[in-house]
Amino acid sequence: MSSSSNSGLNHSLKKTERLKKKKAIEVLYEKGVAFKTPAIIVLAHAEPGTADVKAMFTAPKKKYKKAHDRNRIKRLFREAYRHQKFPIIELANNKQLQISLAFIFTGKTLPNQAYINQKTQILIQDVLQYFQPK
Repeated sequence: MSSSSNSGLNHSLKKTERLKKKKAIEVLYEKGVAFKTPAIIVLAHAEPGTADVKAMFTAPKKKYKKAHDRNRIKRLFREAYRHQKFPIIELANNKQLQISLAFIFTGKTLPNQAYINQKTQILIQDVLQYFQPK
């Protein structure tokens, strides 16, 4: 049994939690705010509406020619996000926001899970601080 503070929460990433609509992605890229760490960029955009968080994960074909490399990067992102999404979901519920996120990997070498976890946690904290002004 996990002793995590989120042990009662669902750590899955359902289809409804993924950002797939072309219009929503276009709005995110046009109006979204960028948060950066070395090798990773997160675009975030929030609109008033139903409390909802949707995320997408990308790796550039230009840097990673092989599909299995891109798929691995996206899989690492999904795993990290799955375990760290709860503060953003709580924020969306409290403020009735519809939040869209895009995780973009820009690094030159294939990352490992520890690196992705660490950077994702930092970026999620940055997003939370941006949408929760003091």
